[in-house]
Amino acid sequence: MRKYCIKSQPGRTDFLEIITETMDGYRIRLISICDGEKKIREDHITRHLFDICLSTGYISEQSAAEIGFSAA
Repeated sequence: MRKYCIKSQPGRTDFLEIITETMDGYRIRLISICDGEKKIREDHITRHLFDICLSTGYISEQSAAEIGFSAA
């Protein structure tokens, strides 16, 4: 499962995990950690929007060790 860090506000940490690839994009899991509280939700992102986020640096691919986090 590929994992990405999302640029966030100070004091907040956000991650994105690709769960599966779909015809037009990806099924993703979004993980937000703020003030010690973890929120997890799943959503869909189009391939085009994902590619834009990656190319602009809004998201960056990270290894699980670099992130040091698992949604489980």
